[in-house]
Amino acid sequence: NHVLQPGKQKKYEEAKQVIGNFSKLFLKNAFEQGLTIEEIKMIIYSYEQAESALTSITMSDKDRLNKLLQFRLTVNAVTNKHQPLWLDTEKLVIKPLTKAIHANKQGNSNQFHMQLNEFLANYEIIRPSLVISLPEHEAERYDSYIKYIEHVRNNISELNEKNKQLREIEKEFKLLFQQHKQSNVEPELLGLLYIIGTFIAITLIYVGWRKYKGERRKKQMKNFD
Repeated sequence: NHVLQPGKQKKYEEAKQVIGNFSKLFLKNAFEQGLTIEEIKMIIYSYEQAESALTSITMSDKDRLNKLLQFRLTVNAVTNKHQPLWLDTEKLVIKPLTKAIHANKQGNSNQFHMQLNEFLANYEIIRPSLVISLPEHEAERYDSYIKYIEHVRNNISELNEKNKQLREIEKEFKLLFQQHKQSNVEPELLGLLYIIGTFIAITLIYVGWRKYKGERRKKQMKNFD
């Protein structure tokens, strides 16, 4: 949130400085807060991904926002153990997997690979959060499903034979969200609203950063003139 506020106020240099100082501040307080080694590793990993998203010139807008969202969800998974925001990404994860399975059944290879790529990218967004929220053996189990899909995706004949297994994987991911959601609807709704607000704030930061870079480039070109 400390990096989102300067972005909303269009203080883009300040936002970049906050991001730059995050690792130092985090490492200083991590052990005081009683974080596990795995939690620290996942936060540092997602932080580095977010930092690269803000500085990369070649990264697509979608990939950039995905990495920033990954960072936000990872930090939240540590600070909000009972109702983490990654629970509100169910449709984001399940929908492309369902569409991929349907496309494979219809023999639509292009659509199958496109939807599967979407599923894999969205799984990567929540993966650090899963490592934090789930017992180690459960997190590894979902990773094994991903490895299986990546292994068989280019073998169409095998995929046709394994379509039943793909549907079983789909059921497992549905259970992942269902079993970890609390029955209290109100906190769940608040979490959904919060993640939507985070999307908007992240977009504002990125748009502002692009504007800042563009203005800075114009000034540099004028100096050359």
